[in-house]
Amino acid sequence: MIGALAVAGAAAALVDQGLDDRRRRFARFLAVYTLLLTAVYSALPYKTPWCSLGFLSGMILLAGIGAGAVLRSLPGLAFKVPAGVLLAALAAHLGWQAYQASFVDYEHPRNPYVYSHTTNDVPLLVGQIREIAAHHADGTAMHVQAICPDHDYWPLPWCLRDFPTVAWLDAVPKSPPAPVIVTQPEAEQDLLRYLYVEQPPGHRNLYVPLPPPEGRDEWMFRPNVPLRVYVQLRLWETYRTARER
Repeated sequence: MIGALAVAGAAAALVDQGLDDRRRRFARFLAVYTLLLTAVYSALPYKTPWCSLGFLSGMILLAGIGAGAVLRSLPGLAFKVPAGVLLAALAAHLGWQAYQASFVDYEHPRNPYVYSHTTNDVPLLVGQIREIAAHHADGTAMHVQAICPDHDYWPLPWCLRDFPTVAWLDAVPKSPPAPVIVTQPEAEQDLLRYLYVEQPPGHRNLYVPLPPPEGRDEWMFRPNVPLRVYVQLRLWETYRTARER
């Protein structure tokens, strides 16, 4: 409804349909603003549902203009009344969706607009990776692999932005395993096969899980989204020995 009526509103702004000069200029500004913002966000590779809210606000205003233009263009009450009833029903459906999103499914995974923030485990994990890297020959240039389905690893790329060789992956690669690997339970079986089956003999390293924070059973990325972190055994022993001194 919003998209179709926004197109009608933009068309009304271009053909001067029923708008005075001030409203027409505003409608044209909205059309250009919405079109450009939609194009920019469509071109950006980073996609989250709430990014659409920026240009959706412009579409909603254009849709209001479009609804008025549609009603004005229809001849007589025989057409205007049914169209008005249809528009009211569609608006009621939007209201129902807004109620569901705001008061019923405000934290349900099926609601794409839910924002689930990262937990305090993330800075703790980043700190431990930094400490482990300090005991690696390459330091912050140490190779790290983040293997998370659907590229669900943000904001780790920002937190580890000074680690230049991190590989951000959504599946196990063909390249050799890194000394530190961050993954999620969904990819764990593929990771184990990658480490202990797919690597050629003589190139298989043992890995140990990085212990979670004290009092926790596992690392939590976001609420109900755990992480698994593995460190090569030799690097882990070097790190642990240094800590115990």
